[in-house]
Amino acid sequence: MSDILGAVVQILTLIGAMGFFLYGMKVMSESLQKFAGSKIRNWLSRKFSSLWKSIFAGILITGIIQSSSATTVMLLSFVNAGLISFKASIGIVFGANIGTTVTAWIISLAGIKSGFDFYLIVLPLVGIALPFFFSAKNIHRVRAEFVMGFAILFVGLYLFKQNIPSIDETSGIFDALHSLSAYRYINILVFIGLGMVITILFQSSSATIALTMVLANQEWLSLDDALAMVLGENIGTTFTAIFASMVGNRAAKRTALVHLLFNLIGVIWAFTLFGFLLKGIEEAIRFLMESTGKPVEVIVPVGIAIFHSSFNIINTILFVIFFKPFHDLCLKLLPNGQKSEFALKYIGSGVISVSEMSVVQVKMEVAQMGLHIARTFKLIPDLLVEKNERKFYKKLKVINRHEEGIDDLEISIANFITRLFQSNLTENGSRQLRAMLKIVDDLENIADMCYQMSLTIARKNESGAWFTPELREKLDLMIGKVDQSIELMNEHLKVDFGKIDFARVKIMESEINELRNDLRKSSMEGLKNNEYPYQTVFYFSNLIGLLEKIGDYIYNVNQSLNGQS
Repeated sequence: MSDILGAVVQILTLIGAMGFFLYGMKVMSESLQKFAGSKIRNWLSRKFSSLWKSIFAGILITGIIQSSSATTVMLLSFVNAGLISFKASIGIVFGANIGTTVTAWIISLAGIKSGFDFYLIVLPLVGIALPFFFSAKNIHRVRAEFVMGFAILFVGLYLFKQNIPSIDETSGIFDALHSLSAYRYINILVFIGLGMVITILFQSSSATIALTMVLANQEWLSLDDALAMVLGENIGTTFTAIFASMVGNRAAKRTALVHLLFNLIGVIWAFTLFGFLLKGIEEAIRFLMESTGKPVEVIVPVGIAIFHSSFNIINTILFVIFFKPFHDLCLKLLPNGQKSEFALKYIGSGVISVSEMSVVQVKMEVAQMGLHIARTFKLIPDLLVEKNERKFYKKLKVINRHEEGIDDLEISIANFITRLFQSNLTENGSRQLRAMLKIVDDLENIADMCYQMSLTIARKNESGAWFTPELREKLDLMIGKVDQSIELMNEHLKVDFGKIDFARVKIMESEINELRNDLRKSSMEGLKNNEYPYQTVFYFSNLIGLLEKIGDYIYNVNQSLNGQS
Protein backbone atom coordinates (compact mmCIF):
# COMPACT_ATOMS: atom_id res chain seq x y z
CA MET A 1 0.00 0.00 0.00
CA SER A 2 2.81 2.36 0.91
CA ASP A 3 4.49 1.63 -2.45
CA ILE A 4 1.32 2.59 -4.30
CA LEU A 5 0.95 5.79 -2.26
CA GLY A 6 4.59 6.63 -2.86
CA ALA A 7 4.14 6.12 -6.60
CA VAL A 8 1.08 8.39 -6.64
CA VAL A 9 2.96 11.11 -4.74
CA GLN A 10 5.89 10.74 -7.15
CA ILE A 11 3.63 11.15 -10.19
CA LEU A 12 1.81 14.15 -8.68
CA THR A 13 5.17 15.73 -7.82
CA LEU A 14 6.33 15.40 -11.41
CA ILE A 15 3.04 16.81 -12.70
CA GLY A 16 3.36 19.71 -10.24
CA ALA A 17 6.90 20.42 -11.41
CA MET A 18 5.75 20.46 -15.03
CA GLY A 19 2.89 22.73 -13.93
CA PHE A 20 5.49 25.22 -12.66
CA PHE A 21 7.21 25.07 -16.05
CA LEU A 22 3.97 25.60 -17.99
CA TYR A 23 2.86 28.47 -15.75
CA GLY A 24 6.26 30.14 -16.04
CA MET A 25 6.10 29.81 -19.83
CA LYS A 26 2.59 31.32 -19.85
CA VAL A 27 3.60 34.28 -17.65
CA MET A 28 6.69 34.93 -19.77
CA SER A 29 4.77 34.80 -23.03
CA GLU A 30 1.92 37.05 -21.87
CA SER A 31 4.22 39.62 -20.26
CA LEU A 32 6.29 39.83 -23.44
CA GLN A 33 3.11 40.33 -25.45
CA LYS A 34 2.12 43.19 -23.16
CA PHE A 35 5.59 44.71 -23.35
CA ALA A 36 6.05 44.36 -27.11
CA GLY A 37 2.41 44.09 -28.18
CA SER A 38 2.33 47.15 -30.44
CA LYS A 39 5.62 46.19 -32.12
CA ILE A 40 4.35 42.64 -32.69
CA ARG A 41 1.14 44.00 -34.22
CA ASN A 42 3.15 46.31 -36.48
CA TRP A 43 5.38 43.47 -37.60
CA LEU A 44 2.47 41.15 -38.29
CA SER A 45 0.48 43.77 -40.21
CA ARG A 46 3.38 44.82 -42.47
CA LYS A 47 3.25 44.11 -46.18
CA PHE A 48 6.27 41.84 -46.64
CA SER A 49 7.92 42.28 -50.01
CA SER A 50 9.49 38.81 -50.04
CA LEU A 51 9.01 35.34 -48.62
CA TRP A 52 12.30 35.53 -46.72
CA LYS A 53 11.25 38.74 -44.98
CA SER A 54 8.05 37.11 -43.74
CA ILE A 55 10.09 34.10 -42.55
CA PHE A 56 12.41 36.44 -40.66
CA ALA A 57 9.37 38.15 -39.09
CA GLY A 58 8.09 34.77 -37.89
CA ILE A 59 11.49 33.90 -36.40
CA LEU A 60 11.81 37.27 -34.66
CA ILE A 61 8.30 37.39 -33.20
CA THR A 62 8.37 33.79 -31.95
CA GLY A 63 11.86 34.26 -30.56
CA ILE A 64 10.59 37.28 -28.61
CA ILE A 65 7.40 35.80 -27.15
CA GLN A 66 8.82 32.26 -26.80
CA SER A 67 5.71 30.55 -28.14
CA SER A 68 5.02 29.41 -31.69
CA SER A 69 1.46 28.64 -30.64
CA ALA A 70 0.87 32.24 -29.53
CA THR A 71 2.45 33.57 -32.76
CA THR A 72 0.31 31.28 -34.89
CA VAL A 73 -2.92 32.15 -33.08
CA MET A 74 -2.15 35.88 -33.44
CA LEU A 75 -1.33 35.30 -37.10
CA LEU A 76 -4.67 33.54 -37.59
CA SER A 77 -6.53 36.59 -36.27
CA PHE A 78 -4.66 38.90 -38.66
CA VAL A 79 -5.26 36.61 -41.64
CA ASN A 80 -8.88 36.33 -40.55
CA ALA A 81 -9.06 40.13 -40.49
CA GLY A 82 -7.57 40.44 -43.96
CA LEU A 83 -4.57 42.41 -42.63
CA ILE A 84 -2.18 39.72 -43.84
CA SER A 85 -2.58 37.82 -47.08
CA PHE A 86 -2.64 34.03 -46.95
CA LYS A 87 0.53 33.96 -49.06
CA ALA A 88 2.44 36.18 -46.58
CA SER A 89 1.19 34.12 -43.63
CA ILE A 90 2.89 30.99 -45.01
CA GLY A 91 6.34 32.53 -44.57
CA ILE A 92 5.52 33.66 -41.03
CA VAL A 93 4.45 30.10 -40.15
CA PHE A 94 7.77 28.79 -41.51
CA GLY A 95 9.66 31.34 -39.42
CA ALA A 96 7.61 30.61 -36.29
CA ASN A 97 8.70 26.97 -36.44
CA ILE A 98 12.34 28.05 -36.51
CA GLY A 99 11.82 30.71 -33.82
CA THR A 100 10.32 28.23 -31.35
CA THR A 101 13.63 26.31 -31.27
CA VAL A 102 15.15 29.19 -29.27
CA THR A 103 13.41 27.83 -26.14
CA ALA A 104 15.10 24.44 -26.57
CA TRP A 105 18.51 26.13 -26.82
CA ILE A 106 17.93 28.19 -23.66
CA ILE A 107 16.88 25.08 -21.75
CA SER A 108 19.69 22.90 -23.07
CA LEU A 109 22.45 25.45 -22.41
CA ALA A 110 21.19 26.96 -19.15
CA GLY A 111 18.61 24.69 -17.59
CA ILE A 112 19.98 21.15 -17.84
CA LYS A 113 23.59 20.73 -16.78
CA SER A 114 25.59 18.87 -14.18
CA GLY A 115 25.67 21.64 -11.58
CA PHE A 116 23.18 23.88 -9.84
CA ASP A 117 25.04 27.07 -10.65
CA PHE A 118 22.39 28.46 -12.98
CA TYR A 119 19.59 28.06 -10.46
CA LEU A 120 21.53 30.00 -7.86
CA ILE A 121 20.66 33.19 -9.75
CA VAL A 122 16.90 32.45 -9.87
CA LEU A 123 16.03 33.69 -6.36
CA PRO A 124 18.19 36.84 -6.63
CA LEU A 125 16.41 37.60 -9.94
CA VAL A 126 13.03 37.33 -8.22
CA GLY A 127 14.34 39.49 -5.38
CA ILE A 128 15.35 42.20 -7.86
CA ALA A 129 12.04 42.00 -9.72
CA LEU A 130 9.78 41.93 -6.65
CA PRO A 131 9.77 45.70 -5.89
CA PHE A 132 8.94 46.45 -9.53
CA PHE A 133 5.99 44.07 -9.31
CA PHE A 134 4.28 46.56 -6.97
CA SER A 135 5.26 49.61 -9.02
CA ALA A 136 2.61 52.14 -10.01
CA LYS A 137 3.96 52.09 -13.57
CA ASN A 138 2.51 49.30 -15.65
CA ILE A 139 5.68 48.80 -17.71
CA HIS A 140 7.68 48.00 -14.55
CA ARG A 141 5.09 45.42 -13.46
CA VAL A 142 5.18 43.78 -16.88
CA ARG A 143 8.99 43.49 -16.74
CA ALA A 144 8.76 42.01 -13.24
CA GLU A 145 6.18 39.48 -14.49
CA PHE A 146 8.59 38.41 -17.22
CA VAL A 147 11.46 37.86 -14.76
CA MET A 148 9.21 35.90 -12.39
CA GLY A 149 7.86 33.80 -15.24
CA PHE A 150 11.44 33.10 -16.33
CA ALA A 151 12.36 32.06 -12.78
CA ILE A 152 9.25 29.89 -12.30
CA LEU A 153 9.96 28.13 -15.61
CA PHE A 154 13.44 27.03 -14.57
CA VAL A 155 12.38 26.19 -11.00
CA GLY A 156 9.80 23.84 -12.50
CA LEU A 157 12.44 22.30 -14.76
CA TYR A 158 14.84 21.87 -11.85
CA LEU A 159 12.17 20.28 -9.65
CA PHE A 160 11.22 17.88 -12.43
CA LYS A 161 14.83 16.85 -12.89
CA GLN A 162 15.39 16.43 -9.13
CA ASN A 163 12.25 14.37 -8.55
CA ILE A 164 12.37 12.03 -11.51
CA PRO A 165 13.24 8.56 -10.13
CA SER A 166 16.63 7.06 -10.83
CA ILE A 167 16.72 4.32 -13.42
CA ASP A 168 18.81 1.23 -14.10
CA GLU A 169 18.72 -1.60 -16.57
CA THR A 170 16.42 -3.71 -14.35
CA SER A 171 13.69 -1.07 -14.09
CA GLY A 172 10.31 -2.32 -15.29
CA ILE A 173 9.34 1.10 -16.59
CA PHE A 174 12.61 1.35 -18.48
CA ASP A 175 12.03 -2.08 -20.02
CA ALA A 176 8.48 -1.08 -21.01
CA LEU A 177 9.69 2.09 -22.72
CA HIS A 178 12.14 0.11 -24.79
CA SER A 179 10.13 -3.08 -25.32
CA LEU A 180 9.73 -2.22 -29.00
CA SER A 181 13.38 -1.31 -29.58
CA ALA A 182 13.85 -4.50 -31.62
CA TYR A 183 11.30 -3.16 -34.10
CA ARG A 184 13.15 0.00 -35.07
CA TYR A 185 10.58 1.86 -37.17
CA ILE A 186 7.63 0.78 -35.00
CA ASN A 187 9.53 2.09 -31.98
CA ILE A 188 10.14 5.43 -33.75
CA LEU A 189 6.43 5.74 -34.65
CA VAL A 190 5.42 4.99 -31.05
CA PHE A 191 7.61 7.79 -29.69
CA ILE A 192 6.50 10.20 -32.44
CA GLY A 193 2.92 9.50 -31.36
CA LEU A 194 3.87 9.92 -27.67
CA GLY A 195 5.46 13.31 -28.34
CA MET A 196 2.42 14.43 -30.34
CA VAL A 197 -0.12 13.38 -27.67
CA ILE A 198 1.80 14.96 -24.76
CA THR A 199 2.18 18.23 -26.70
CA ILE A 200 -1.55 18.31 -27.47
CA LEU A 201 -2.27 17.81 -23.76
CA PHE A 202 0.25 20.44 -22.60
CA GLN A 203 -0.58 22.88 -25.45
CA SER A 204 3.11 23.76 -25.47
CA SER A 205 5.84 22.15 -27.55
CA SER A 206 8.43 23.99 -25.43
CA ALA A 207 7.18 22.18 -22.31
CA THR A 208 7.25 18.80 -24.08
CA ILE A 209 10.75 19.37 -25.46
CA ALA A 210 11.93 20.36 -21.96
CA LEU A 211 10.40 17.13 -20.65
CA THR A 212 12.13 15.17 -23.42
CA MET A 213 15.49 16.76 -22.58
CA VAL A 214 15.16 15.93 -18.87
CA LEU A 215 14.17 12.33 -19.60
CA ALA A 216 17.13 11.96 -21.98
CA ASN A 217 19.44 13.64 -19.46
CA GLN A 218 18.34 11.14 -16.79
CA GLU A 219 18.70 8.24 -19.30
CA TRP A 220 15.02 7.40 -19.31
CA LEU A 221 15.07 7.93 -23.07
CA SER A 222 17.68 6.83 -25.56
CA LEU A 223 18.77 9.43 -28.10
CA ASP A 224 16.73 7.93 -30.95
CA ASP A 225 13.59 7.82 -28.76
CA ALA A 226 14.11 11.45 -27.74
CA LEU A 227 14.56 12.60 -31.34
CA ALA A 228 11.41 10.70 -32.35
CA MET A 229 9.50 12.49 -29.59
CA VAL A 230 10.76 15.84 -30.91
CA LEU A 231 9.29 15.00 -34.31
CA GLY A 232 5.95 14.17 -32.68
CA GLU A 233 6.07 17.42 -30.70
CA ASN A 234 6.34 19.37 -33.95
CA ILE A 235 3.07 17.81 -35.12
CA GLY A 236 1.36 18.21 -31.73
CA THR A 237 2.00 21.94 -31.55
CA THR A 238 -0.10 22.48 -34.70
CA PHE A 239 -3.31 21.44 -32.95
CA THR A 240 -3.49 24.70 -31.00
CA ALA A 241 -3.78 26.62 -34.28
CA ILE A 242 -6.25 24.08 -35.64
CA PHE A 243 -8.52 24.52 -32.60
CA ALA A 244 -8.25 28.33 -32.83
CA SER A 245 -9.01 28.35 -36.58
CA MET A 246 -12.30 26.51 -36.14
CA VAL A 247 -14.05 29.83 -35.44
CA GLY A 248 -12.17 31.67 -38.19
CA ASN A 249 -12.84 32.20 -41.88
CA ARG A 250 -11.47 30.13 -44.75
CA ALA A 251 -8.20 32.09 -44.94
CA ALA A 252 -7.51 31.46 -41.23
CA LYS A 253 -8.26 27.75 -41.68
CA ARG A 254 -5.80 27.64 -44.59
CA THR A 255 -3.08 29.17 -42.41
CA ALA A 256 -3.70 26.50 -39.75
CA LEU A 257 -3.50 23.89 -42.54
CA VAL A 258 -0.12 25.33 -43.59
CA HIS A 259 1.16 24.85 -40.04
CA LEU A 260 -0.08 21.25 -39.95
CA LEU A 261 1.21 20.25 -43.41
CA PHE A 262 4.58 21.95 -42.83
CA ASN A 263 5.26 19.78 -39.79
CA LEU A 264 3.49 16.63 -41.00
CA ILE A 265 5.34 16.50 -44.33
CA GLY A 266 8.56 17.39 -42.51
CA VAL A 267 8.11 14.48 -40.08
CA ILE A 268 7.48 12.12 -43.02
CA TRP A 269 10.80 12.91 -44.71
CA ALA A 270 12.61 12.97 -41.34
CA PHE A 271 11.14 9.55 -40.50
CA THR A 272 12.37 8.21 -43.85
CA LEU A 273 15.89 9.54 -43.22
CA PHE A 274 15.83 8.94 -39.46
CA GLY A 275 18.88 6.67 -39.39
CA PHE A 276 20.98 9.24 -41.26
CA LEU A 277 19.78 12.11 -39.01
CA LEU A 278 20.43 10.07 -35.86
CA LYS A 279 23.98 9.33 -37.00
CA GLY A 280 24.57 13.04 -37.64
CA ILE A 281 23.39 14.02 -34.15
CA GLU A 282 25.50 11.26 -32.57
CA GLU A 283 28.56 12.63 -34.36
CA ALA A 284 27.73 16.15 -33.17
CA ILE A 285 27.38 14.93 -29.56
CA ARG A 286 30.67 13.04 -29.79
CA PHE A 287 32.43 16.15 -31.11
CA LEU A 288 30.99 18.34 -28.32
CA MET A 289 31.98 15.81 -25.65
CA GLU A 290 35.56 15.74 -26.92
CA SER A 291 35.83 19.52 -27.25
CA THR A 292 34.16 20.43 -23.92
CA GLY A 293 35.08 17.44 -21.79
CA LYS A 294 31.53 17.18 -20.44
CA PRO A 295 29.74 13.85 -19.92
CA VAL A 296 27.20 12.53 -22.40
CA GLU A 297 24.15 13.21 -20.21
CA VAL A 298 25.00 16.93 -20.25
CA ILE A 299 25.59 17.07 -24.02
CA VAL A 300 22.53 15.02 -25.04
CA PRO A 301 20.06 17.93 -24.44
CA VAL A 302 22.26 20.11 -26.66
CA GLY A 303 22.10 17.40 -29.32
CA ILE A 304 18.30 17.44 -29.07
CA ALA A 305 18.33 21.23 -29.53
CA ILE A 306 20.59 20.84 -32.59
CA PHE A 307 18.17 18.28 -34.04
CA HIS A 308 15.14 20.47 -33.34
CA SER A 309 16.71 23.50 -35.05
CA SER A 310 18.16 21.50 -37.95
CA PHE A 311 14.81 19.82 -38.66
CA ASN A 312 12.93 23.13 -38.85
CA ILE A 313 15.62 24.96 -40.83
CA ILE A 314 15.98 22.17 -43.42
CA ASN A 315 12.21 21.80 -43.59
CA THR A 316 11.83 25.54 -44.22
CA ILE A 317 14.41 25.48 -47.02
CA LEU A 318 12.60 22.56 -48.69
CA PHE A 319 9.23 24.30 -48.47
CA VAL A 320 10.69 27.54 -49.84
CA ILE A 321 11.99 25.60 -52.86
CA PHE A 322 8.56 24.07 -53.44
CA PHE A 323 6.62 27.13 -52.28
CA LYS A 324 4.29 27.56 -55.28
CA PRO A 325 3.03 23.95 -55.46
CA PHE A 326 2.59 23.95 -51.66
CA HIS A 327 0.65 27.24 -51.80
CA ASP A 328 -1.57 25.86 -54.60
CA LEU A 329 -2.13 22.61 -52.69
CA CYS A 330 -3.46 24.50 -49.66
CA LEU A 331 -5.83 26.51 -51.88
CA LYS A 332 -7.05 23.31 -53.52
CA LEU A 333 -7.59 21.52 -50.19
CA LEU A 334 -9.53 24.49 -48.75
CA PRO A 335 -11.19 26.43 -51.58
CA ASN A 336 -13.20 29.59 -50.92
CA GLY A 337 -16.47 28.93 -49.12
CA GLN A 338 -19.67 30.80 -48.38
CA LYS A 339 -19.33 33.50 -45.69
CA SER A 340 -22.01 34.30 -43.17
CA GLU A 341 -22.92 37.99 -43.48
CA PHE A 342 -23.02 38.78 -39.76
CA ALA A 343 -20.60 36.17 -38.43
CA LEU A 344 -17.70 37.27 -36.23
CA LYS A 345 -14.71 37.86 -38.47
CA TYR A 346 -11.84 38.68 -36.16
CA ILE A 347 -12.48 37.15 -32.76
CA GLY A 348 -13.26 33.67 -31.55
CA SER A 349 -12.60 31.14 -28.80
CA GLY A 350 -8.87 30.61 -29.36
CA VAL A 351 -7.13 28.11 -27.09
CA ILE A 352 -4.14 30.30 -26.28
CA SER A 353 -4.70 33.36 -24.11
CA VAL A 354 -3.23 36.36 -25.92
CA SER A 355 -5.29 39.02 -24.20
CA GLU A 356 -3.52 42.14 -25.49
CA MET A 357 -3.76 40.85 -29.06
CA SER A 358 -7.44 40.09 -28.47
CA VAL A 359 -8.03 43.77 -27.67
CA VAL A 360 -6.91 44.56 -31.21
CA GLN A 361 -9.19 41.86 -32.59
CA VAL A 362 -12.16 43.31 -30.70
CA LYS A 363 -11.37 46.77 -32.09
CA MET A 364 -11.42 45.39 -35.63
CA GLU A 365 -14.67 43.52 -34.95
CA VAL A 366 -16.28 46.70 -33.65
CA ALA A 367 -15.13 48.56 -36.78
CA GLN A 368 -16.74 45.82 -38.87
CA MET A 369 -19.94 46.25 -36.87
CA GLY A 370 -19.84 49.95 -37.79
CA LEU A 371 -19.77 48.99 -41.49
CA HIS A 372 -22.86 46.82 -40.97
CA ILE A 373 -24.55 49.86 -39.41
CA ALA A 374 -23.68 51.99 -42.46
CA ARG A 375 -25.09 49.38 -44.84
CA THR A 376 -28.29 49.11 -42.79
CA PHE A 377 -28.79 52.89 -42.67
CA LYS A 378 -28.38 53.19 -46.45
CA LEU A 379 -31.41 50.92 -46.90
CA ILE A 380 -33.71 53.58 -45.35
CA PRO A 381 -33.80 56.02 -48.32
CA ASP A 382 -34.68 53.14 -50.68
CA LEU A 383 -37.55 52.19 -48.40
CA LEU A 384 -38.90 55.73 -48.47
CA VAL A 385 -39.24 55.83 -52.25
CA GLU A 386 -40.34 52.22 -52.89
CA LYS A 387 -43.89 52.20 -54.30
CA ASN A 388 -44.24 48.49 -55.06
CA GLU A 389 -45.77 46.86 -51.96
CA ARG A 390 -44.17 43.45 -52.50
CA LYS A 391 -40.70 44.97 -52.97
CA PHE A 392 -41.30 47.30 -50.01
CA TYR A 393 -41.94 44.46 -47.57
CA LYS A 394 -39.04 42.50 -49.00
CA LYS A 395 -36.74 45.44 -48.20
CA LEU A 396 -38.36 45.77 -44.78
CA LYS A 397 -37.42 42.13 -44.06
CA VAL A 398 -33.84 42.85 -45.11
CA ILE A 399 -33.61 45.71 -42.59
CA ASN A 400 -35.12 43.44 -39.93
CA ARG A 401 -32.54 40.75 -40.74
CA HIS A 402 -29.76 43.33 -40.49
CA GLU A 403 -31.04 44.52 -37.11
CA GLU A 404 -31.20 40.95 -35.76
CA GLY A 405 -27.72 40.18 -37.13
CA ILE A 406 -26.27 43.29 -35.48
CA ASP A 407 -28.02 42.33 -32.22
CA ASP A 408 -26.30 38.93 -32.36
CA LEU A 409 -22.97 40.61 -33.10
CA GLU A 410 -23.37 42.92 -30.10
CA ILE A 411 -24.06 39.96 -27.79
CA SER A 412 -21.12 37.94 -29.16
CA ILE A 413 -18.66 40.83 -28.91
CA ALA A 414 -19.89 41.79 -25.42
CA ASN A 415 -19.53 38.18 -24.22
CA PHE A 416 -16.01 38.00 -25.64
CA ILE A 417 -15.06 41.27 -23.94
CA THR A 418 -16.48 40.00 -20.64
CA ARG A 419 -14.30 36.89 -20.88
CA LEU A 420 -11.27 39.06 -21.62
CA PHE A 421 -11.85 41.06 -18.44
CA GLN A 422 -11.13 37.84 -16.53
CA SER A 423 -7.64 37.62 -18.04
CA ASN A 424 -4.50 39.49 -17.07
CA LEU A 425 -4.82 42.75 -19.03
CA THR A 426 -2.84 45.96 -18.89
CA GLU A 427 -4.59 49.09 -17.63
CA ASN A 428 -4.70 50.48 -21.16
CA GLY A 429 -6.19 47.24 -22.49
CA SER A 430 -8.89 47.21 -19.80
CA ARG A 431 -9.73 50.86 -20.47
CA GLN A 432 -10.10 50.22 -24.19
CA LEU A 433 -12.29 47.18 -23.59
CA ARG A 434 -14.62 49.17 -21.34
CA ALA A 435 -14.91 51.79 -24.08
CA MET A 436 -15.66 49.14 -26.71
CA LEU A 437 -18.30 47.56 -24.50
CA LYS A 438 -20.06 50.96 -24.47
CA ILE A 439 -19.48 51.41 -28.22
CA VAL A 440 -21.09 48.10 -29.24
CA ASP A 441 -24.12 48.99 -27.12
CA ASP A 442 -24.42 52.36 -28.90
CA LEU A 443 -23.98 50.73 -32.31
CA GLU A 444 -26.71 48.23 -31.53
CA ASN A 445 -28.96 51.16 -30.54
CA ILE A 446 -28.31 52.76 -33.93
CA ALA A 447 -29.45 49.52 -35.61
CA ASP A 448 -32.57 49.59 -33.44
CA MET A 449 -33.29 53.17 -34.54
CA CYS A 450 -32.91 52.13 -38.21
CA TYR A 451 -35.43 49.35 -37.67
CA GLN A 452 -37.78 51.73 -35.88
CA MET A 453 -37.51 54.10 -38.86
CA SER A 454 -38.45 51.26 -41.23
CA LEU A 455 -41.51 50.42 -39.10
CA THR A 456 -42.50 54.10 -39.00
CA ILE A 457 -42.30 54.28 -42.82
CA ALA A 458 -44.40 51.11 -43.05
CA ARG A 459 -47.07 52.56 -40.74
CA LYS A 460 -47.01 55.80 -42.74
CA ASN A 461 -47.71 53.87 -45.93
CA GLU A 462 -50.46 51.82 -44.31
CA SER A 463 -52.17 54.98 -43.02
CA GLY A 464 -52.13 56.54 -46.47
CA ALA A 465 -50.01 59.51 -45.33
CA TRP A 466 -47.63 61.00 -47.87
CA PHE A 467 -44.75 63.46 -47.94
CA THR A 468 -44.70 66.44 -50.29
CA PRO A 469 -41.59 66.93 -52.46
CA GLU A 470 -40.59 69.75 -50.08
CA LEU A 471 -40.82 67.49 -47.00
CA ARG A 472 -39.01 64.70 -48.86
CA GLU A 473 -36.19 67.09 -49.71
CA LYS A 474 -35.91 68.20 -46.07
CA LEU A 475 -35.92 64.60 -44.87
CA ASP A 476 -33.24 63.70 -47.41
CA LEU A 477 -31.15 66.60 -46.08
CA MET A 478 -31.36 65.20 -42.54
CA ILE A 479 -30.60 61.67 -43.76
CA GLY A 480 -27.57 63.01 -45.63
CA LYS A 481 -26.22 64.71 -42.48
CA VAL A 482 -26.61 61.52 -40.43
CA ASP A 483 -25.06 59.44 -43.21
CA GLN A 484 -21.99 61.72 -43.16
CA SER A 485 -21.76 61.28 -39.39
CA ILE A 486 -21.85 57.49 -39.77
CA GLU A 487 -19.05 57.65 -42.34
CA LEU A 488 -16.94 59.80 -40.00
CA MET A 489 -17.66 57.42 -37.11
CA ASN A 490 -16.47 54.47 -39.20
CA GLU A 491 -13.28 56.34 -40.10
CA HIS A 492 -12.66 56.89 -36.39
CA LEU A 493 -13.36 53.23 -35.55
CA LYS A 494 -10.32 52.30 -37.66
CA VAL A 495 -7.82 54.56 -35.89
CA ASP A 496 -6.25 54.31 -32.43
CA PHE A 497 -8.10 55.53 -29.35
CA GLY A 498 -7.69 59.24 -28.69
CA LYS A 499 -6.61 60.03 -32.26
CA ILE A 500 -9.96 61.05 -33.73
CA ASP A 501 -11.07 64.43 -35.09
CA PHE A 502 -13.41 65.23 -32.21
CA ALA A 503 -13.77 68.89 -33.19
CA ARG A 504 -15.36 67.76 -36.45
CA VAL A 505 -17.61 65.39 -34.50
CA LYS A 506 -18.92 68.28 -32.40
CA ILE A 507 -19.63 70.37 -35.48
CA MET A 508 -21.58 67.57 -37.16
CA GLU A 509 -23.57 66.82 -33.99
CA SER A 510 -24.44 70.51 -33.67
CA GLU A 511 -25.53 70.64 -37.33
CA ILE A 512 -27.81 67.63 -36.87
CA ASN A 513 -29.44 69.14 -33.77
CA GLU A 514 -29.96 72.51 -35.45
CA LEU A 515 -31.41 70.88 -38.55
CA ARG A 516 -33.78 68.79 -36.40
CA ASN A 517 -35.06 71.95 -34.66
CA ASP A 518 -35.49 73.80 -37.97
CA LEU A 519 -37.34 70.91 -39.63
CA ARG A 520 -39.67 70.35 -36.71
CA LYS A 521 -40.41 74.05 -36.52
CA SER A 522 -41.14 74.32 -40.25
CA SER A 523 -43.33 71.20 -40.24
CA MET A 524 -45.36 72.49 -37.28
CA GLU A 525 -45.82 75.82 -39.04
CA GLY A 526 -47.00 73.93 -42.12
CA LEU A 527 -49.50 72.08 -39.94
CA LYS A 528 -50.83 75.35 -38.49
CA ASN A 529 -51.12 76.86 -41.97
CA ASN A 530 -52.93 73.73 -43.24
CA GLU A 531 -50.12 73.01 -45.68
CA TYR A 532 -49.68 69.43 -44.34
CA PRO A 533 -52.20 67.05 -42.72
CA TYR A 534 -51.65 65.96 -39.11
CA GLN A 535 -50.63 62.37 -40.00
CA THR A 536 -47.94 63.61 -42.41
CA VAL A 537 -46.41 65.90 -39.77
CA PHE A 538 -46.69 63.15 -37.15
CA TYR A 539 -44.68 60.62 -39.19
CA PHE A 540 -42.28 63.29 -40.45
CA SER A 541 -41.52 64.42 -36.87
CA ASN A 542 -41.05 60.80 -35.74
CA LEU A 543 -38.52 60.12 -38.50
CA ILE A 544 -36.65 63.36 -37.76
CA GLY A 545 -36.58 62.45 -34.06
CA LEU A 546 -35.21 58.94 -34.79
CA LEU A 547 -32.53 60.42 -37.06
CA GLU A 548 -31.50 62.83 -34.30
CA LYS A 549 -31.27 59.91 -31.83
CA ILE A 550 -28.97 58.10 -34.26
CA GLY A 551 -26.83 61.26 -34.27
CA ASP A 552 -26.71 61.15 -30.46
CA TYR A 553 -25.55 57.53 -30.45
CA ILE A 554 -22.91 58.35 -33.08
CA TYR A 555 -21.70 61.18 -30.83
CA ASN A 556 -21.52 58.72 -27.90
CA VAL A 557 -19.40 56.32 -29.97
CA ASN A 558 -16.98 59.12 -30.85
CA GLN A 559 -16.83 60.20 -27.20
CA SER A 560 -15.79 56.68 -26.21
CA LEU A 561 -13.16 56.61 -28.96
CA ASN A 562 -11.85 59.95 -27.70
CA GLY A 563 -11.39 58.54 -24.20
CA GLN A 564 -14.40 60.30 -22.66
CA SER A 565 -17.04 58.58 -20.57
